[in-house]
Amino acid sequence: MLESVLGKRRLLRRWQMRVMPPMTSENLRTMNPEEAIIVSGSLKPIKVQLTPFYKSFWLKLKTEQKPPVFNNMDIPEQVPLLPLD
Repeated sequence: MLESVLGKRRLLRRWQMRVMPPMTSENLRTMNPEEAIIVSGSLKPIKVQLTPFYKSFWLKLKTEQKPPVFNNMDIPEQVPLLPLD
């Protein structure tokens, strides 16, 4: 399925034109875990390098922050259900 989305490429080797997919299903299955293929709408698929959050300085700082505490919130104990009639 994904091979058809990626399209075809043409190679010229020894005066022969070959049409083949840019990545086979085996290549897709055995990709590096830090790489991904992004397919979005009608745009061409792209191969990107992923960075885990714990290796990114800024994202790591965000995970170390304490969540905000909200005081004096007027939240009811029980939220009434909406009628589905």
